[in-house]
Amino acid sequence: MTEEEWLCTDRVDAMLRYVRSQRGRLEGYERRLRLLSCAALRREELPDDRLLQYLDIAERYADGEVSRTTVEQYQWELAVTFFHWLKSPAVERCHQVLSPRAHRAEHCYDHLRKDDPFRALIRDIFGNPFRPGTFSPEWRTDTALSLARGMYESRDFSAMPILADALQDAGCDNDDILNHCRDAKQVDVRGCWVVDLVLGKE
Repeated sequence: MTEEEWLCTDRVDAMLRYVRSQRGRLEGYERRLRLLSCAALRREELPDDRLLQYLDIAERYADGEVSRTTVEQYQWELAVTFFHWLKSPAVERCHQVLSPRAHRAEHCYDHLRKDDPFRALIRDIFGNPFRPGTFSPEWRTDTALSLARGMYESRDFSAMPILADALQDAGCDNDDILNHCRDAKQVDVRGCWVVDLVLGKE
């Protein structure tokens, strides 16, 4: 796949195939993959709102905030609590995304391969893999950090244009970063490559 194809293609399967082929080269691949799976599941109509708490745990595991033992315990708890629904595709995918084995999480979004918004999720989390974002520490001001941290914790990314202004005020001249923040059509979720750069997440 070329950079032009990445930016223009509507073939989700081709994008995922390329991402997987770069597994050893993409920084934070496993974390991004798990957050992508969680973001995809949050777009679904889950059969029980309690499943959202398990997605919270999966995201926290991705960010290193809970241990492998803890996430395994929650995976077992989900299986017991929702035993009667384990054949539900959505419940099974929630169970998979809790697995410490990242390759199992890869299958959590296979059913969304033709979903238009899902293409936006991939680009939001993986950015442009042909042009990895560079970020100057000088741009990481208290204002930028506060905005990025608030959006990450709340999952409300409506302040992205304000983040662009804060970064620009700090001297950011990276068009890819600024344009991403100001794109009104962009879908942003936890794992957004720009917010990750500001927060210094890998």
